[in-house]
Amino acid sequence: MNIEMDCSKPYEKLMSEWNSQIIPRFFQDLQRAVSSQRGLESDFFEKRVNDLMDWKVLIDYEIGDEKDPERKKRIQQPWEFAYGTLWCAKQAIGPDEELKTILALADHDPLKPLLLALNLKKTEPSEKINVGWALNCIDTFKNISQEWHTVKVGIASVDPSNNSGIVSALELSVLPYGSGSWFHHPEEVLKHSITSDFEKSIHKAFQVAQQLAGRPTKENPPDGRWRLHVPDDRNVTGFDGESASGAAARGWYYALKGTIPDDGVIVLAQIDENGVLTGVGKEGIEAKTKAIANAKDEKGRYRFDTIVVASEENFKEAVEALNLGDPFVDEFDGQKRKISRNDRIRVLLPL
Repeated sequence: MNIEMDCSKPYEKLMSEWNSQIIPRFFQDLQRAVSSQRGLESDFFEKRVNDLMDWKVLIDYEIGDEKDPERKKRIQQPWEFAYGTLWCAKQAIGPDEELKTILALADHDPLKPLLLALNLKKTEPSEKINVGWALNCIDTFKNISQEWHTVKVGIASVDPSNNSGIVSALELSVLPYGSGSWFHHPEEVLKHSITSDFEKSIHKAFQVAQQLAGRPTKENPPDGRWRLHVPDDRNVTGFDGESASGAAARGWYYALKGTIPDDGVIVLAQIDENGVLTGVGKEGIEAKTKAIANAKDEKGRYRFDTIVVASEENFKEAVEALNLGDPFVDEFDGQKRKISRNDRIRVLLPL
């Protein structure tokens, strides 16, 4: 991995090279170095740290007097995770003496996350390297799989470049580290620019699902990891707000229970501050609904037969977008539902 900087280049070009060429493949390049043992070279990690510090100079210059905290975070975050990723790669190939004992502890040992958390405080920037993320990042570099259970659920968003709907897969994994943390997959965190609202909604969904699934939150709590599978690598900046939290809560629930959700069902709703499923904003409903109805799998089969909404307004908007039939009410397993359908897909509102 060659990330040496040519400081004779204009600032804008240097930043463009980092953001478009180096960062998206940063994890994979480190993974190859770890697996090939190149990371054992005495100056390998020292060179990478120096390169990251050079990059930080560019970032500090770009931030300047930036007042918008969200934009400031978007600029800083790739560097923070790159530093954390580099630290984890170093531990994967040759952990510090103090860490050898900690990493050798069993994953169910409550001392492991506690001791690792204390050790992580010595790193920079420590706030971005939470215990679950660090353990999973190290395991990923070492090619160790620790998932208890993994599920995928569909989520719909809007591509801001053309306002068209996107249907992606949200992969949710429950892990046994016992730190109670939740995090974006280490392999993906540098690939996608995710807003803090979207990230918070995934985390809120995890907390709600733990309560519904009856999983512990204090003694040996599970860790949650998520990643996005976006069709054709389309623009993931369309993932913002909290409209995916309803689908995420459903997925987390099944992952925590160790069961498989019906992959023909997709939820178009969000979790409110009280953990209750509610409707989403009107903007984008038509584009999302049409994208869901037309989504197909790799064999050309339609992916979804049921769209679940959580408000009368969203029900009406989705039905109109798909030109479905007159609604009717039925009852299933003691739950009344309002449904509108055609011969291939239906929109369902629990009552």
